[in-house]
Amino acid sequence: LAYVAALDEALEHDPQDAELWTLRGNVEEVSGAFGRGQRGGASSIVFYQEAIRRVPGHFGAHHYLIHSYEHVGLFDEALKHGQVYSAAASQVPHALHMYGHDLMKTGQMDKAIEIFARARKLEQVYYDDEKILREYDWHHTHNTALLALSHRHMGQVAEAQRLLEDAASVPQPRAGRGSYFRSLVADL
Repeated sequence: LAYVAALDEALEHDPQDAELWTLRGNVEEVSGAFGRGQRGGASSIVFYQEAIRRVPGHFGAHHYLIHSYEHVGLFDEALKHGQVYSAAASQVPHALHMYGHDLMKTGQMDKAIEIFARARKLEQVYYDDEKILREYDWHHTHNTALLALSHRHMGQVAEAQRLLEDAASVPQPRAGRGSYFRSLVADL
C-alpha cells in the first residue's frame, strides 16, 4: 500500500512520466506476480494505455499490454501491441516471441512459426557472440516449445518432435521444467 501511495503521489507531481504510469500498471497485477508486468488485467491496462498516450512508442508498456490483454482473453488486442513491440525491438528475441504468442492464439500459425524461428535464431547468435550456454536463458526452451507446438498444430510432427527433444535436452534450473518438455515429446 505504501508503494502504491508513493507511485500515486509521484504521478500527481509528474503526470507526464510514462515510466511512472508503467510502474503503476505493474502494481495492479494479480496472482502474486506483483511488479513484473506479466499478470495484468483490466485495471493494469488503463495505466499502460496512459503510458503509451504519454510516449506513443513506449515498448515496455506495449509489452505489458500484450500480457494484460492475453490475461483477459483479448488476443486480437494483444496482437496489435505485439506487432508494435516486435517492430520496436526487432533484435530482441522476447519481443518477437511475444508477437508469436498472439499470432499463434489467433490462428496465424505460419506467421507464428516464422516469428518464433526468427527469435530462436537471434537467441543462438546471442549465445555464440556472448559465449554463454542456452541453459542460462529461460526464454530459449519456452520459445522452442511454442515453435514446436506450432509445427505440431500444422501437422509437422517430425519437426515438432525434433524441436521438443532439443528443448528437453537443455539442462533446467528446476526439475519440473525439464520433465514438462519431456512430457511434450512423449505426447507426440
